[in-house]
Amino acid sequence: MSEILSQQYIDPGPNATFGPEPGETTSPPSRVNFNDADDYNNWSESPPQNKDGTVIPNFTGWTRNVSVCWVSPGDLTTPVATADTNVKRITVTVQHNHVPVASSVAIKTNHP
Repeated sequence: MSEILSQQYIDPGPNATFGPEPGETTSPPSRVNFNDADDYNNWSESPPQNKDGTVIPNFTGWTRNVSVCWVSPGDLTTPVATADTNVKRITVTVQHNHVPVASSVAIKTNHP
């Protein structure tokens, strides 16, 4: 979660879209080029990896999943799919052997 929250709210480029912009994904997949919070939407890795794609040792059977969505400033629980609300809800879920063991939720805004 701290990695995601350290990113910008929106891509600094002129053609920002929700999710990774062209050129931000790599093969094999890694987060090395992610530069804004919504690039992490639908990111999943098993076993967990460092940002550069190297596997973290001794985490066989563990999975991290990320969901990012816009939410209304007045309702931080209900996703808003149609337009940027200047508020994103980020959820990171950790599973061990397909059983959820931890979840972290944070809010990131487009305001200083």
